[in-house]
Amino acid sequence: MTNLSNTWRGLKKDKGLYKTNPSPTWKNIKKDKVLYLMLMPGIMCFIIFKYIPMFGLTIAFQNYSPILGFFKSPWAMSSS
Repeated sequence: MTNLSNTWRGLKKDKGLYKTNPSPTWKNIKKDKVLYLMLMPGIMCFIIFKYIPMFGLTIAFQNYSPILGFFKSPWAMSSS
C-alpha cells in the first residue's frame, strides 16, 4: 500500500521536490513499439486518402480565389 499523504495525482514528494511517475500508457507504448511502428503505414494511408481529400470537398462549395486563399474565400451560396 502506498503512502497517500506523499502522493498526489502521480506526483511523489521527495525531499521537497516533485517527481513524476511515468504513466502506464507510455510503458505500454515502449513495450509494444514494434506494433505501433507496424500500425504507422496504415494510419498514414488512412489520413492521406480519407482526411486530406476533405479540403477538396470544401473548395467545391466555395467561390475559390487563389488571392484570398482557402480560409478567406466566400461560400458559393453566401449573399455577400
